[in-house]
Amino acid sequence: MNRRQAIVAITAGSILAMPAVSGADPVPDGTAKELAKFDGNWEPGSSINDGKVADLGEKKRTVLVFDGGRMAAVERGRPEGFGTIKVNAGEEPAQIDWKYGDSPAKTGTSKGIYKFDGDTLTICVGGLDPETGRSKTRPTQFKSQEGTGTILLVYKRVKRGIRLQDFRFPADLNEPPSK
Repeated sequence: MNRRQAIVAITAGSILAMPAVSGADPVPDGTAKELAKFDGNWEPGSSINDGKVADLGEKKRTVLVFDGGRMAAVERGRPEGFGTIKVNAGEEPAQIDWKYGDSPAKTGTSKGIYKFDGDTLTICVGGLDPETGRSKTRPTQFKSQEGTGTILLVYKRVKRGIRLQDFRFPADLNEPPSK
């Protein structure tokens, strides 16, 4: 895995969504409640890209900060990029569309699936098109096999106290949290 692929793998998993209106779910299907499950601080546990275990190196220190559906990748107290997601928990497996707009990788929107297991978040994104940096297809299973380009990311919830409100979130990434 080259450096760009490693950045894309880490940042692709770093893409999360829009805030919901406090106390109300603007989308009647429970989207705001589902997005709230992401809230908090997460650090990378592992990354498998195209069937190969990635060496996260310094990215191991990157903390993903989710709040109300929006997200920032933070390293050493400084944001490295911002993103939003749209989720559809009504599908099996649950689906996630990531828009990562303000990052070194500039990955755009990628299609993936996700699941929670206690304080573990697993995200799998389809193989990336080398020209666009976006996933070509949405995976249907949580695995990454050689030749598919699929990226499997595992994050662990941590208590770091980093808050998204402490950073200036790019206004051009705001969009409604919907399917």
